[in-house]
Amino acid sequence: MSKEAAEKDEACICYCSLQILDRDGIGLKTKGSSVGGPVHLISEEGADKVVFEALFNADDPLFYMELRNEDQFYIFGHLWMDGSSFNEDKKFLNITPMLTQTAHKAMEKSGTKSFEMKATCPFLRDSTSKAIPITATIVEKKFTTKLAAIKLEIPRKDWDEFKDYRVRFWKAGKIWAGAEDKKDDKKDKKEGEGEDGDKKE
Repeated sequence: MSKEAAEKDEACICYCSLQILDRDGIGLKTKGSSVGGPVHLISEEGADKVVFEALFNADDPLFYMELRNEDQFYIFGHLWMDGSSFNEDKKFLNITPMLTQTAHKAMEKSGTKSFEMKATCPFLRDSTSKAIPITATIVEKKFTTKLAAIKLEIPRKDWDEFKDYRVRFWKAGKIWAGAEDKKDDKKDKKEGEGEDGDKKE
């Protein structure tokens, strides 16, 4: 990766995973408790607002996320970059846990099939004051409320700051890898080996 390549919006490949947690923060393992997949960049290169969208198949009878109108369940999730498997190094956003019942109340008040969640990017400076809104859309299937899509808009300055962090992280990895190589070279020379690995006479 080069800084020039990383500065392009299209260089970022994003994924998401959302799940239902109980009041102790423990994820449910039953049908209808989690959903995930790729998150598509749908804004133009250089747009003032960087827009991502993920769609979920509400017709899937097993792998979907149900939003129960109860006060004991939370929606939670992550968005990350660079591969379908999540780890902390790839993290992009943390979705702030939200009661599913709060989502239902918000939709009842607005008279729509959508509600707003919040997310934070921990790699931004002063990240807790830069909450990113996520609009979630639901569909009703056989008396079950299913999550159908999420959409988020990120201010350009925050998006550019996140990309700068990714470049610094990549450069740091290269620097530390080089430092380790030099350390090994010095160790080899102390043991009396030449550049080609043969013992010096």
